Amino acid sequence: MTQAKHSPMPWAVVVHEVSDKARSVRIVSEKTGAVIALCKSANGSKEANAALIAASPDLLLALQALLFNCNHGNGAATWERDKDKARAAIAKATDDSAPEPA
Repeated sequence: MTQAKHSPMPWAVVVHEVSDKARSVRIVSEKTGAVIALCKSANGSKEANAALIAASPDLLLALQALLFNCNHGNGAATWERDKDKARAAIAKATDDSAPEPA
């Protein structure tokens, strides 16, 4: 797999209350504390956008693991572990519980 060039992960959503009517929603690297992105939205979707962005590295890793298994035919235990990683990444991206398997 190609070495990632993005900020160190995991990434997290940090909400800072600026005033009674305003808040700042940031995505930060949990390892370095560096701000990766600042989410702004007029329609109240800041937190949802931030959750999706913060989950991006986890989603990438889960997809890479699943593709590796597709190409190398690893055993059932590996598939189950990687499916669990995918479900966890989806849950983080949607700020919800992971979907049930189809």
